[in-house]
Amino acid sequence: MHYGSLIIFTVVLCITPGPNNLMVMASGLNFRHSEVYPQILGTTLGSFILCLSVGFFLQGIFTAYPGLRPFLGICTCIYLVFLAWKFFKVGFKRYGVDAERPITFFQSLFLQVVNPKVWAVATSMLSIYVYHPSGGERVMDVLIATTVFALSVFLTKLIWLYCGVYIKKYLTDSFYQRVFNIATAGFLVLTVVFVIIAY
Repeated sequence: MHYGSLIIFTVVLCITPGPNNLMVMASGLNFRHSEVYPQILGTTLGSFILCLSVGFFLQGIFTAYPGLRPFLGICTCIYLVFLAWKFFKVGFKRYGVDAERPITFFQSLFLQVVNPKVWAVATSMLSIYVYHPSGGERVMDVLIATTVFALSVFLTKLIWLYCGVYIKKYLTDSFYQRVFNIATAGFLVLTVVFVIIAY
């Protein structure tokens, strides 16, 4: 396995804009950065589990039952619209009892099941870097590739989190913070459009 190429591949694909990155950055803007760590951990664990499942089980299932893909697309759209509504609804509130909490560990973990970008990255990565069709060598390749992928997810989400924290310094006016949240919701809805086109 070409480890250097694998690391570059996963980092580049994980750091590009997508639902996870937009939501982590918006959470970094709206909440204390320490409150966003469960969201990042949920995203990382969910991506790890999904990638591992694709490597060992799901590629064959989706090949055998292509009708599952549209069902996954519907679930994706419903969940992304729900998250878009949450960001549209939330205005910037100073930290206190009335502040809405960021996306939880379990919400972000579940999102990975219906996140088309994670599916695409996991499938393409495993197709490129896992060479052995069966046996112990394949198991080891899947484990290595999945671990590198999960680490890339974790590190790139930290980068997006601190982008949100940095932006907070400049969006001191609640109006601009509100605009940022609405824009995030708009990008998530735009993602839904792309999912519909893809499926």
